[in-house]
Amino acid sequence: MGIVSTGNQRELAESFVNMLLSRTVQDSYLYDGFPVNGGSLDAMVEQAAENAEDDMGFRALCDRLDAPILSDQVVKEAVERQLRGLSDGSLTSEQAAANVMEKTRIYLAE
Repeated sequence: MGIVSTGNQRELAESFVNMLLSRTVQDSYLYDGFPVNGGSLDAMVEQAAENAEDDMGFRALCDRLDAPILSDQVVKEAVERQLRGLSDGSLTSEQAAANVMEKTRIYLAE
């Protein structure tokens, strides 16, 4: 995220970016990824883990990340379709994994 240095409203843009990265916004879990604000991430991990050992090194892993995730709706839907089969017992985990691999292989080859 950045601000165009030649923009006419740089102060407004800076305020907007600061607001997006603030605890006020980042503390709101919107089921759309993890917070990039360290304090907000700490609060999320603390809320999810019953004790320090329960986080399984998640916070330390987050500290090492340096690239955002790019979600793909087609891949997500392929996984969700297979989860239904797992839930109702019509698929084994091996079958579901193979189906996802095949669907995504075809999609990514297009």
